[in-house]
Amino acid sequence: MRYLKDKFQEQGYLTRDQLKEYAKNNGISYDLVKKVLSDLGIKIYDIKPKGEVKSTSGEYEKCVLCGKKTDVKVSEKVDNREHYVTGVGQLCKECYEEL
Repeated sequence: MRYLKDKFQEQGYLTRDQLKEYAKNNGISYDLVKKVLSDLGIKIYDIKPKGEVKSTSGEYEKCVLCGKKTDVKVSEKVDNREHYVTGVGQLCKECYEEL
């Protein structure tokens, strides 16, 4: 999981291709890797040929702690987001203020 952790910290997200590569190289199920990361609240993205990033979770981000839909669009760059914590993900205002 070190590889995936490093990629997530570097990029702020993981792609399906990265998960598939990790699963293949480690002889484990892609679905298992995807489920574990999803349970941890880590976003998984599809990279389109034009370099456009599309989330598998909808148009708006969800809070990684409570699961509430935020007002942050998936397409918004991480550097421009409010309530985003590097290495953790997008939080709603309430969860961010609790931290």
